[in-house]
Amino acid sequence: GRPKYAFSISAPIARMSDKRIQELADIVLRVKAEICQSMK
Repeated sequence: GRPKYAFSISAPIARMSDKRIQELADIVLRVKAEICQSMK
């Protein structure tokens, strides 16, 4: 299917470590999955 929505985080990358970026990416992906599941 075609994308209908976007999920993202906006922040200065200089303020975040690679570890923190990965932690936040994991959270965004988990919440995205929860939202998509609730819309079925």
